[in-house]
Amino acid sequence: MADDERTLNEEQIHLRDFSWSFWFTLPLYPFGSRRTIRKEVVQDTVWTFDQLQGIFYVVVPIRMTVVKLDEGGLLVYAPVAPTPECIRLVKELVAEHGDVKYIILPTISGLE
Repeated sequence: MADDERTLNEEQIHLRDFSWSFWFTLPLYPFGSRRTIRKEVVQDTVWTFDQLQGIFYVVVPIRMTVVKLDEGGLLVYAPVAPTPECIRLVKELVAEHGDVKYIILPTISGLE
């Protein structure tokens, strides 16, 4: 197995899927690599996507929430870094529930 590949729960993981090449614009930990963890909160309705970021010795999770709309499609609230892994996880929901109809950015900074 190559150095940039790992097996986790029989799923092939590529470290390049976690890459975030724009980290230098706001150099927060973990810099050029961000893992995205998707969890289903309400079955077939609400999902969270967590990534870590930090500065100095303080590392906190940041969260994006995706909600299935009644009329079909998805709403994305507070988007996180669009790493290849994050995009793949969202596309899996799009394939099942329809296109992203709305994206709500709750801050004016737009860091992500």
